[in-house]
Parts: sequence; structure tokens; C-alpha cells
Amino acid sequence: MPVVIFLLDNSASMNQMTHLGTTLFDIGKGAIEQFLKIRQRDAAAARTDRYMLLTLDEPPLNVKVGWKEPMTVFTNQLKSLEATGLTQMGSAIKQGFDLLNLNRHAADHDTYGCGRFPHLLEPSIIIVITDKQKLTTLAGVQNEINIPMNTGPLGSELTKEPFRWDQRLFAIVLALSATASSLVSLGNPNNAAVTGLTDIQANQFIPAAIDQPITAMCDVTGGRSYLITSQRALLQCLESLVQKIQIGVVVNLEKVISEGDNERCSWHSCRKMIMIPRSLPKTEKTEYNWPIPEDYWPTAAMLSLPSRSAHALIKFQTVPCATVTDKFPFDKYELEPSPLTQYILERRQPTMAWPVFVQGSSRLGPTELGSPFGYLKASTNLTSVNLYVMPYNYPELSTLLNELNKSHGSTVSRTWQNRFDAYLRAIPPYYITPLRRVLTRKQLQFVFESFDKQNPAQPTILLSPQMLGYLKKIRSQAKSELDRWPPMQEKPPPLIHLLPLRPDLLFDKTSSSSVDLHEPGDDSIHNNFVLQSKSNSKQQQPLQLYLNVFDIPRPQLLDVVIKLRRHLLQNSNNYEIQDEDALHSVPIKEMSNYDEYPRATSQIAPLREIDAQPVRQHVFGNPFKVNKPIDEIDELVGSSAVSQPQQATSRKRSQLESTLTSGIG
Repeated sequence: MPVVIFLLDNSASMNQMTHLGTTLFDIGKGAIEQFLKIRQRDAAAARTDRYMLLTLDEPPLNVKVGWKEPMTVFTNQLKSLEATGLTQMGSAIKQGFDLLNLNRHAADHDTYGCGRFPHLLEPSIIIVITDKQKLTTLAGVQNEINIPMNTGPLGSELTKEPFRWDQRLFAIVLALSATASSLVSLGNPNNAAVTGLTDIQANQFIPAAIDQPITAMCDVTGGRSYLITSQRALLQCLESLVQKIQIGVVVNLEKVISEGDNERCSWHSCRKMIMIPRSLPKTEKTEYNWPIPEDYWPTAAMLSLPSRSAHALIKFQTVPCATVTDKFPFDKYELEPSPLTQYILERRQPTMAWPVFVQGSSRLGPTELGSPFGYLKASTNLTSVNLYVMPYNYPELSTLLNELNKSHGSTVSRTWQNRFDAYLRAIPPYYITPLRRVLTRKQLQFVFESFDKQNPAQPTILLSPQMLGYLKKIRSQAKSELDRWPPMQEKPPPLIHLLPLRPDLLFDKTSSSSVDLHEPGDDSIHNNFVLQSKSNSKQQQPLQLYLNVFDIPRPQLLDVVIKLRRHLLQNSNNYEIQDEDALHSVPIKEMSNYDEYPRATSQIAPLREIDAQPVRQHVFGNPFKVNKPIDEIDELVGSSAVSQPQQATSRKRSQLESTLTSGIG
């Protein structure tokens, strides 16, 4: 279920006017509404989306709408926002990442010490809408975004960055001109070079806000920034952002430096996504079994785990390697278009594969490259590049399984068993469980018997008891914080307790003329005035019951009788008694809440169809004849339904008639 967080800049600088006649803050709020409309075009995908609304206020007051709230609350809160704060960008972005990480900790998607599973994800994007002004805080003006790293949920220290590999940051930097005279005139390209406000043509690349500090933060997470100089560019940007809601994770791909590499190219290092398909085709043997290895070797003696980077660093070699057959399960992920994919596709070698590694994943130490866990390979039709994730050191495992298949027996030689046990001891311990599950499906579970006898605790204990207890504490505390986090309720308007008084304009309500004024300072003028707030029409007073009818005041007799009659005729005991005025006294902000109204009126019978078609019972033969007599088939069917006593009576009567006829004859 994708999560979209809108972080709207509500600083005072967003109140500057544009040549369109609206402020930047109004354009930002309109951009959010337009984004939701564009997303609703894909109704099937938008059904599972969750939205949050954040501002640049002090956390946790910056969370205006959580993902548990309906869209009516989201719309009302968005309309009621005002730009009166500061540009405290760092703390607001950190608050958004912390809320997303709480859900990841509760679902145990990070799997610290057990590898990274790309399919355990919660795709999230944070869309920041801001202007080109400086970052203003209580401490003064800042030139860069400072994200506080000493705060966050429990377990944040296990990751170096505040974000995760399924979370990306995008920024919409509004740079619309304040006056129409500064716009670039048509047919004058010289002014375009001076002002830089050329209108973006259709399907043209939108430049990034290079001089803004948030651009660097977007690049680190795998996102980007957009410099908006016109309304057309804003619409094109929103169309692009809707397409960014993809199911995948961001990884770093880096080429292993060899002796012959004299210069670095753009495809040697890139940060891109690997896509996870929504549904697996039946022809593919992809099952999501294998993790991406950690950059360290976990042991049961480690009291704490080292911090890992948010994005997995995958290194590849440009040396051809062997590919596995379809008989062995693999995980297949498509790479996002990048200079690396362009270089591989331009080679036009669909059978060529490059091995991939994670440095420090083996027993040899953090400086060693380790064994391959998969390979990069172009598709057969040369339209995309895929990352195939296999078991750790898959060439050795493939050789062992091929030798086992050639033997065609459930008994293996001692030499083969020793080689297989050595392979299991050389791979990271978190690969043993998925490998056992895969080989068990192939009826090869007997190959683990020797290894289990030598290492009885290896399959179950991967980390130390202290670390397992700490990870369990992280999950439990994250779940409790999510449960304790209340849904964001709409704040009621503040009550006015006292209005500013002008003694010279106060009148006594018992006086009939405006000449009767009171002197200032006279306390007696307040005796005949009552100041109270108007009660909400929905909060109706309960029906006042009287044990004795003679206790009902005379002015209330007619109203009480009408209410009692309604209460008596109504079958349900939970009926809310209202008068006609209360039924039409609905606040304007609740008039568009169509989702709640059908739920409240679910007990009412549904309306009939406008064009109800007549029901034709007998349509045999002529379809235009509605009232058709029963056919002989229906007579036979109806006669078979005659009861047994009637059949016996008719049989006796026929026998009696035949006897009388024969007697007469």
C-alpha cells in the first residue's frame, strides 16, 4: 500500500503574490488537489493509497492529517491551512521519515542481521512544496538543511540515514514570477536567457532546482527536485510525480574498479530503483526466496549489529559469468532506466551476464569482495535489464546440484556430502533457511542431515540473545506507538468567552428607546445581558421524560406530545429525535461528506431502478408474447408433482370403470 506524504511549506514567504493573481501558498494547495485528481484516473491503484499532510511547524504539531483519516478530513485541513510559520525544513522531513519507519519496525520489514528482502517494502514518497526563499528558523537563517539525527524511534541507530530504501523525497520549488512584465515574451529568446522563466513546452524536461539545499537531499534518497516557473510546468510535474509511485526499492550499483580502468564513466556508478512486479506471470519461476546479503558477517557472539546504509551497495564486474537453468528458483527484478541499462542494451548481447557482489558479506572480512549472489542480464528482446538474485555463491551450488541430479539416487557419496557441508558453512547463516525450504520442495531435504548433526543450533540461532531481545523490543514499542497514536481529529473552532465591550453602545434590553444609555463604569448594565455561544444543531438535547404528565409545563405540552408520538411510532430505540429545522441545519464543511451519509442511512431501503425492465416469466417460442399458456412439457412436469394418494385414487377409479364396462358388455 503506497504512502504519499505532502509536506507543505507554510512559512510567511509563501504569501507572496504571483502574476496569476494568487499566492504561492494557494498554488501549493491547488497542486495537492490536482495530484489527487490525476491519481484517481487509475482507480484500481489509487484504492490502496494512503495520504498524510504535514507542514513545517514544530513536531509533532506539524502532522495535520494522518493516513487513517478519510479524504474529507484531508480536504478540510488542507483548506484551513495558513502560511504564518518559519521554514524549519529539517525537523519536518525527519518527522515524516520517523512516521514511516515506525510502520516498518512494527511489520519487521528491515530484517536486521538477516539480509535485505526487496519484496518486504512499503513504497513511500514525500512531496515537499516550497519556494526559493532562505531557510528561516528560530536560530536564524540557514544555508543548508540540518536533519536532527539524535531523535527518532527505537532502532533508528541501526541505519545510518534517517530514510530507508523504499522511501524517496521529491521537491516542487515554486519560482513563479510576481509580475506579468517579467515573463518571457513570445518570439524573444534573448529574454529567456536573462530571466530563465521560459514557459515549459509540452513533454519537455523540467530542470532541477540546483541552487536549493533540498535538491541534495532529494538526490540522496533517489528522488529529484523540480523548478516550477509556470502553470504548465506545474501540471507536467504533477503528471510525472504520479508516475513515480512505483513498487520497488533504491539500490546503489557500482562497477568494481580494475587495473585497466583509467577514467570513470557515468554508468560506473548510479543510484536507481529495482522494480518489483505487482503480479508474477505464470511463465516466470520467480518466488522471492533470496535476500540481498549484508555487508558484514553476523554471528551469535555479536552483542550489537553495525549500522548499515539505507541503500544496498551492489558491485558488479564486467566479466561474463554462467547463468543458471530454469530448474532452479531465482528472484527477478527489473532495473529502472539509467546510464548503466543504456550501456548494457547498446551492447546487444542478451546472453551476456555480469556477476554482482556485496563487499564484506563473506567470512574473509569487510575488505574482500566475497562470492556472487546473482547477475545482471539484458532481457531477450533487449527492452530492459534485469537483476537476478540467486543463493550466495550460486555457481558452486549449481555445480553440486548438477552432480546430484546425475547420480539419480537419494544416497550421496561422502565426498559430495563434505563439499556440500563446506558450502553451507561458507555462506551467510541467513541463507540456510530459504535454501532448506527450496530444496525441500524438490525432495532433497536429506542433504542437510549431516550438516544438522554437526551444527544442531545453526539453523535456529543466527544472532545473540541480547540482540534478538532488542529487535523484539523495537517491534513491540513500534506497535504500541502506532496504537497509541490517535487519529487526527478535526479541531473545533475556539469559543469566544468575552467580546470587547464599548459602554457607550450598550443598551438595556428592557428599554424601548435608544436614548436610555448607561454611564461608563456602571455594573448594573450587565444584569440584563446574557452572552453564550450557539450550540451545534447536531448536539440535540435528549428527550426529557416526566413521570407525571401534570409536571409538564403548559408551554411545552404540544412539543412533548409530538415528540412522544414520534418516539412511539418509531421501531428503533436508537432513533435520534430532531425537528425539521435541525435536519436542514448542516454546516457547510460537512455538506460534501457523501461517504458518511450512506453509512448513516444504511437502514433505509434502496431506491428502485429508474428504467426497470418487466420480468418475463414464459419466453418459450415467441419472445414478444408475455402471457403464454403452459406448454405440454409444463403439463407433464406439473402432473409429475401430483401426490401419491391422488394417483392411487385415480388408478382405482380407472380400474372400476373398466370393470363396469366389461360387465355391461
